[in-house]
Amino acid sequence: MLVVGVEPGSPARLAGLREGDIVIAFKGQPIAGVDELLRKCVATEIGVASVLTVTRPTEKLEFPVVPEELSAKVQQVTRVDNSKRPDTLEG
Repeated sequence: MLVVGVEPGSPARLAGLREGDIVIAFKGQPIAGVDELLRKCVATEIGVASVLTVTRPTEKLEFPVVPEELSAKVQQVTRVDNSKRPDTLEG
């Protein structure tokens, strides 16, 4: 799953994710797409670090990511049907 953008101040940015990273696992479990990653993040306790595994052109990296409360804007976006979207993440 390709990361197409990372919001300033977001948990993803604070963890070290960058545009162009490819997310391959969360908490050691493979990720098939955006919806699966969001489900796993939502099921994770707020404030507890989990490991997000990504690849970059020359390396495989693991980042501790600490989920936080979803903003109203994000909650609204996650209710949209993403079945026709490519597997990309902007966070």
